[in-house]
Amino acid sequence: MKIKKQKSIMPSRACIFLFSLILIIFPGCKPDGQLPQYTVSDISYGPDKENTLDVSLPEGRNVDTPVIVLIHGGAWTGGDKSDFAYLRKYFSRKGFAVFSVNYRLARVEGTGLRNILEDMDSVIAYVKEKSGAFIYSKDSVFLAGHSAGGHIALLYPLSRAAEGSIRGVVSFCGIADLTDPQLEKFLVHMHENQSKNKKGLMPESKPFDRIGFIAGTEQEKRIAYSPQFILRDIPVILFCGKMDDIIPWTQSENLHKKMKERGFDSTLHVYPDMG
Repeated sequence: MKIKKQKSIMPSRACIFLFSLILIIFPGCKPDGQLPQYTVSDISYGPDKENTLDVSLPEGRNVDTPVIVLIHGGAWTGGDKSDFAYLRKYFSRKGFAVFSVNYRLARVEGTGLRNILEDMDSVIAYVKEKSGAFIYSKDSVFLAGHSAGGHIALLYPLSRAAEGSIRGVVSFCGIADLTDPQLEKFLVHMHENQSKNKKGLMPESKPFDRIGFIAGTEQEKRIAYSPQFILRDIPVILFCGKMDDIIPWTQSENLHKKMKERGFDSTLHVYPDMG
């Protein structure tokens, strides 16, 4: 199947095609016809106003139904769970219980990646706690994200989640190595756009200051939150396009190589004509 070249890095119909490959590796369960489809929006999972999620539960779900948690992109400072509304509905129709989440954005001083990871703790706790009421498998939770959301999806189970609590990760154009100098261009571009819309931080702030790194040298800060440097044996599926002029496709390629060198489960899909 030939995919037309795209300039945008936001999810598209091509993204649906790519994410559909998850169904081959992580198949949903066969509906038993007992429970109806169920969707609800803007559920609060934590104390912050940005701690909200949308959920779509499939018809005929049961205690073996797998779960996908969708994490939006936006350079950690923007984006919204609604960006994945169509994927949430799509995967629900395929037999998955699907959660699309908002998290605290790194727009204000004192809010950054550590806070986003704390929010992911709350998301996963909520998902597992509600498995009995919503009816799905709390032991079959997968994360999927795009761009900065792909970074979070990779980073969380590698650096923070209890071993075995996340079954696998799907990253679409996700960020894996924050030491890559080309990412500076990406962050500056996103920040400039958000500043014009009065949604970003102060113009004088530096890109990596805005995402709330822990103390240390600049290099130590970037390594600390780079999935490529904190590997763990968890199944990973990586999608990337060689025409992507914002997130280098080599981010996914290099992470895949590192995973395979360690004998870990990694699958890489590279699309030459896709951006």
